[in-house]
Amino acid sequence: MESHSPTLDYQVPAPEAAGEPSPIGTGPAFFAVLATALSAWSQTMPAVRVGPFLAALALWPIAGLGWLFWVLVPLLRREFKPTTRKRWVIWLLPPALGALTALLLVGEVPRRAIFLAHRPALDGWAQRAASMPAPPPPKIGIYDASPVMLLNNGMQFFVQGGFFRYGGGFAYTTDGRPPVQADRRHQYWHAGGNWWFMVFDGG
Repeated sequence: MESHSPTLDYQVPAPEAAGEPSPIGTGPAFFAVLATALSAWSQTMPAVRVGPFLAALALWPIAGLGWLFWVLVPLLRREFKPTTRKRWVIWLLPPALGALTALLLVGEVPRRAIFLAHRPALDGWAQRAASMPAPPPPKIGIYDASPVMLLNNGMQFFVQGGFFRYGGGFAYTTDGRPPVQADRRHQYWHAGGNWWFMVFDGG
C-alpha cells in the first residue's frame, strides 16, 4: 500500500494582500521625503544652494509621477483599496509633503530658522566688528563668509550658496534701516533686527 503525505495548499500572501504597502507603492513616498529634505536644505542660505536645489528639482517629478501612477492606475482598474492605516499614510505622504514643502519655501522657514539659530553669534561678531576699520569675516556655524564690505550705514558679506552669476549673504546696518547701496544689483530684505538678507546679481 502506498502512503501519500498530505500536501498543504498554502500560499504566503503578497505584501498588499497582507495589508502592507508594496515596494512600488512606497517608492513615491521615499522620493517625496528625500525631495522635501533637499528642498529645505537648498533654502538654508540667503541665496539658493545649487546642488540640493537641482537634486530636489529632479526628484519631485519622479515622486509626483510615481504617486499619480500608483493611485490612478489602480483607481481605473478599481483595485485601489487602502484598507489599513499604513496604506493611507503611504498614499497621503507625497501630496502632504509637497504641500508642506511649498509652505516652508514660501515662508522662508529653513532660511529664517537657520538665521535665528546663528543670530546670537552673529550679533556678537557685529558688535566687535563695528569698532574695527577692517573687520574679519565671520565663520559661524554653516556661515563661512567672504571678506567684509563696508557700507555707508553698516557692512555686508557673502556666504555660501548661489549659482551661475548669483550670490547671497548678509548686511548689518547700525541704524536698523535698509542698507544704503548705490549698486542696484544688490537686493535686500529684512531678516530681523539690524540684519538683512542679501542677494547679488553678478551679471
